[in-house]
Amino acid sequence: MVPYHQKTSLPVPYEKIFDPSEDFSKEDSQELLVCLPELLGRVLATCWLNPKIQKYLEENGKTGLQTLGLNLPPSISVVFSTSDTNRPQVTVYEASEDPMYHSNLFDLKLALMASA
Repeated sequence: MVPYHQKTSLPVPYEKIFDPSEDFSKEDSQELLVCLPELLGRVLATCWLNPKIQKYLEENGKTGLQTLGLNLPPSISVVFSTSDTNRPQVTVYEASEDPMYHSNLFDLKLALMASA
């Protein structure tokens, strides 16, 4: 027997990374600084487990997050990349009045920790 894998439009079978009732599209940057690191931390953990999701988000960024259910304000941009150690990371920017200037709100990277 050969296993059959159903294809989906997203590289992700996960539908519960975000709560669909949460809409951050009208939040200001200070409110996003409180909740967005936790949400994107879940995304990075998912990227760690499934490299297809990581590649999808690296190619699609904010649009990919919207497809997964996370709506952000138009002034916020999100860039997914891979660090030198091949760990997923995300950088969140906020656009200003001047289109040539973006401020870096925060960076997230995964770090492995061991304890005894």
